[in-house]
Amino acid sequence: ALTALPPSLQASLSTTGLATTVTLVGAVSPLKGPGTFKCASAYVFNVETNQCCDRNSFTLPPSDKSRYYWLSNGCQLRCRSTFKGADCLTCSEFKANLWKPEHSVWDDTSPICSFVCLPGFIKSAGGAECIAVENLVKKCDRASRCADCTDIPDCVWCQGECVPGGPVLSSGQVLLNGFGCPFLDIAPPASSPGGGGGLAAEGSACVCAATSRTCTDECRHDNCGECIGDQYCGWCSNLTKCMLGSYAGPRFESCPGGGWRAGDV
Repeated sequence: ALTALPPSLQASLSTTGLATTVTLVGAVSPLKGPGTFKCASAYVFNVETNQCCDRNSFTLPPSDKSRYYWLSNGCQLRCRSTFKGADCLTCSEFKANLWKPEHSVWDDTSPICSFVCLPGFIKSAGGAECIAVENLVKKCDRASRCADCTDIPDCVWCQGECVPGGPVLSSGQVLLNGFGCPFLDIAPPASSPGGGGGLAAEGSACVCAATSRTCTDECRHDNCGECIGDQYCGWCSNLTKCMLGSYAGPRFESCPGGGWRAGDV
């Protein structure tokens, strides 16, 4: 164990009864013998890595060793991905005094330290609220047309019905193509095997790709009379096309050169 030292120092340490002090900077070898070993005055000994570390930059580690790891120099530590701050705190400890929505908790398993909604609630499309799934289902279900559905926050038109969803998924991914997505299928009633009281849990996969918020399947009438007879639509005579809109003009498309007619005038 003394081979890391010069031969003369090895010999002195091997002499019975000889008290020797060795001042070290940097790594400390697992030395054995009757000597005393210490770091230089500007350094402190890290008992976990056997390193002499700069006293000015060394930080005592947290008590829970599972929360951090040492860098290769043995003197600097890093918190593991789900722990935050100089003390490697859990997300709920780190954000204990910060605002979060009602019906939510801080997610101690999240590397980004975000909140999650409690069972029976789900993040709104904007991500700032936890909405009761039962209430959202009822609100969306009142819309019978895509044009009405997409005007309701946190609802999307999917396979012929208005269902909970939005342009932001529970993962935080923004759907830039304008399509929404149902949050999830509603779970079976609590009375059924594996049921959850008819409520849903966040994070389930989307069950379909919802119709674009422009409702491209609306107003597919092929003549002016049918088109303007639909309260959601208007007719562009220059393009001989029926479009979603009102007396003010097309809602999403354009009708060049005028010639716009809508049934609500």
